[in-house]
Amino acid sequence: MERHFRIAPKGVWLLLPLLLLAANGCASLLATAFYRGNLAPADCNALEGKKVAVICTAAGGDFGPNPNAGPLSRQVGQLLATNVPEIKLVSQQKVDAWMDENDTSFLDYEEIGKGLKADMIVSIEIESLRLQDNQTMYKGQTSYRLKAIDVADGGREVYAPFTSPLIYPRISGVHTASVSLEEFRQKYLEVLAEDIAHHFYEHDLNQQIAIDTPDITRFR
Repeated sequence: MERHFRIAPKGVWLLLPLLLLAANGCASLLATAFYRGNLAPADCNALEGKKVAVICTAAGGDFGPNPNAGPLSRQVGQLLATNVPEIKLVSQQKVDAWMDENDTSFLDYEEIGKGLKADMIVSIEIESLRLQDNQTMYKGQTSYRLKAIDVADGGREVYAPFTSPLIYPRISGVHTASVSLEEFRQKYLEVLAEDIAHHFYEHDLNQQIAIDTPDITRFR
C-alpha cells in the first residue's frame, strides 16, 4: 500500500528558515539555532543595570573568617559581572573592608548597601556545607539561602527563591586518592557559584550534565 505523508502548512513555515540556512551552507547558524534551545532564561532580572554587592555569610549571619564564603562571593561576583547586562559590581575588597570596619552582628542590608553605595545586594547565607561523604570519597553538598535586596526600596527582598541542596558530583563521588581536598574544594565552589549566579542571567542547561559526570582532569 502506497503511503503519503503530509506536513501541515504551519510546520512548513516553521521549518523553512532552518532549511534555507542549511541550503546556503550556514551550518554554524543552523547549529546555533538548535543550540539556543537549551538556554534557560534568568529567574531574576533585578540586577541588570544596577550597582551590586555580593555578601556571603554562614548560617546566622556570621561574616567572620571562612574558607568558603570569601572565594564563593568572589566567584559569584565574577560570573555576574561577566553575564548580567550593564551590571556594576562593588569589589569584594570594598565589601570585606566595610564589613570589617562596621558592626555586622546584625545584618542590616539597607545600611550595608548605603555604606557601599550599592543599588542591590545579593545575599548568600550558607546553612551547611560539606565536602566529603566519608574518609575515601569527596562529594560536596551545600544548603543555602539566596536573596536579592533592593537597597533604595528600604532593603526590600525582591527575590528569595527556594533553593535545593547542591550535590556534586550527583552520581558516585571523587576518590580522595585522585585529587587533594583543596583541589576538590576549589572545583566544588566553582560549581556552587555557577548554581547561585545562574538565577540572574540566561545560562546553558547542558552545563548541568557536568555535575553528574565530573572530569577528574579538570580538578588540576
